[in-house]
Amino acid sequence: ADSTQPAILGADMKANDQRQDFLRATLSTDSEGRVVATPHALQDSSMLSVFTRSQALLIRPPHAPAAKAGEGCRILRLSSGGF
Repeated sequence: ADSTQPAILGADMKANDQRQDFLRATLSTDSEGRVVATPHALQDSSMLSVFTRSQALLIRPPHAPAAKAGEGCRILRLSSGGF
């Protein structure tokens, strides 16, 4: 089953390379009630503080073209805590 959800990009994105990327992102809601995923500026895997402030992973497929804020995307929501 696909556990991803649709969202709207909250920032412009560069074209992606050959790997699928999962970018840490925060979520908000726009005036139309749509979920907006905004990636953190720093995506370094050693930045655990960025991960703890993230509510979703923004999925960028391999070879995805550049995309503008407001375009559609797919996200994977992260758990809100607990074990």
